[in-house]
Amino acid sequence: MKSGEVCIVTGASKGLGADIAEKLLAQGVKVATFSRNRSNQVQAFTELYGDSFYWESVDLTNSAELEGFVNRVVEKFGRLDGLVNNAAAYLQKPFIDCTLENIQWLIQVNAQSPIYLTKLCASKMAEEAKGIIVNVSSVTSENASGGVASLYGAIKGAMRSLTINLGQELGSRGIRVNGVLPGWMMTDMTADAPEAAVQAVAAITPAGHVAQAEEVARVVLFLLSDEAEFVYGQNIVVDGGMSL
Repeated sequence: MKSGEVCIVTGASKGLGADIAEKLLAQGVKVATFSRNRSNQVQAFTELYGDSFYWESVDLTNSAELEGFVNRVVEKFGRLDGLVNNAAAYLQKPFIDCTLENIQWLIQVNAQSPIYLTKLCASKMAEEAKGIIVNVSSVTSENASGGVASLYGAIKGAMRSLTINLGQELGSRGIRVNGVLPGWMMTDMTADAPEAAVQAVAAITPAGHVAQAEEVARVVLFLLSDEAEFVYGQNIVVDGGMSL
């Protein structure tokens, strides 16, 4: 993306989203994000980048709040050029122990709400016949992992499929849609994982270590750039070769 353009990055109050937002802001891109609470990272972005950074307290699962947020971003900046669907939730529970409420919550956070947000943003982008969307899915959406990742991977598969289908449908309307499929990555979502589990993943990863958020963020930035202008509907695995 170019300096002066506007990108919504969900989950930018911490982790991978914050890394993506920071890289965009450093390039002169205006970034908008939301979360339920104002984090230290949000405060830091506000102090460092001023009016180039916009944050609101929004519940991702509230469709009315999402619609209001997108409208206010466009009102504030006068345009919307990009969307990164990064926000996600994970549940440390085996599939057979998940309740109906667990399943419904994970579907809403990891699929239903991001899909609706994509619809809202794509509608704005279609008015200008220009835009870029990057969906952050998971390598577990195409490679069996088992255990606590079973349900997460199944639901993230919706975002992987959305990327493929919208790559075709929206591509003809000037909107380029792609996705990244990270493997195990060190973020707040995996911070509670036992060190033995982290080392076990690193041991089967050809790259020799578990991914850092910055390594995945660089691929997202590539897909948002003109360097990827002829890439449509692709899901790029970023797992250091773990799934090979």
